[in-house]
This record gives sequence, structure tokens and C-alpha cells, in this order.
Amino acid sequence: MQETKTYAIDGKEYDFYFINPTKALKLLTRLIKIALGPVGGAFGGGSVSATSVLDTSISLDGLFARLAENLDEDVVTNTIKEIMFYVRHKEGAEIIFDAEFEGQMWHLMKLVRQALEVNYGDFFDGIKAELGILRRKREANSGLEKKTSTGLSGDQSLPKKPRSAK
Repeated sequence: MQETKTYAIDGKEYDFYFINPTKALKLLTRLIKIALGPVGGAFGGGSVSATSVLDTSISLDGLFARLAENLDEDVVTNTIKEIMFYVRHKEGAEIIFDAEFEGQMWHLMKLVRQALEVNYGDFFDGIKAELGILRRKREANSGLEKKTSTGLSGDQSLPKKPRSAK
């Protein structure tokens, strides 16, 4: 039997199935193209390193413009349906997509989010951890630069002698 995790979403229980690694990688590639392609445009389209992205401001106008330009409704719909293929009602009943989610888009998005968490949570946690390491290194290097300053810029007079205690 295929391994599942059960979660209650909006008072209903669902089983979330694990996607086999080959399919999961193909789906992840599609998700990256859908979600991260437009994000690149939000950085002004220039080259951004992993460390500089922490200091770069994102243009929301650019992000939404790139999303509008690049998202294909069939690709997004088929990707969401593929993700939802691995979700079942707790009692095993298959989800009938159009009937189940009519007027329930937010509920659908909650299920998609949970399915992504089940299948890719460790991947995204790893990325967050790596970005945290980069941030700490950057902050440590920034602090080190301040501490190792030669003091040659600005006032170059000798430090004042401390007053002697009487």
C-alpha cells in the first residue's frame, strides 16, 4: 500500500499520497517554471546571486507583469489537477475536481498547498536553511568588516589617553 499522510482541511479529512520521485522531479520542474520564472523578472531581469538576493528589493509590478505574461492557464490548471490526483478523501473516495471545488477555490488552494508540503516540504526547508546560512555568513562578514576597519578614514588622530584614577 502506498504511504499517505492524513490531514484535516476545513473540517474534512484527506489522504495525501507521496508522488514517486521521477514524477515529483518533473512536477517540481514545472512548478519552478510557473512560480520562479516570473520572480526573476521581479529582480529587474539582471543577474542575482544567492547572497545578493537577500539584499535585493523585488518589484511587485514586475512580478505581476511577468506572471501575466508567462502563465499559461492550461499549464497551471493541468499542474494543479496533477497535484490533486495524489489527494483523496479519507474514506478513499476520489476527488471529482470540477464538482468538488465549484465555488471553493480557497479550499482547493489549501489542499494544493498541503500536497506540496507533503511531497516537497523537505526540499523547501532545505532551501530556507541554506538561505539562512547565507544570511548569517553575510551578517558575520558585514560585522567582521566593521571590526577590522583600519580607522584610516575620517579622524586620524591618536586615541586619547584614559584619565588616571585619583
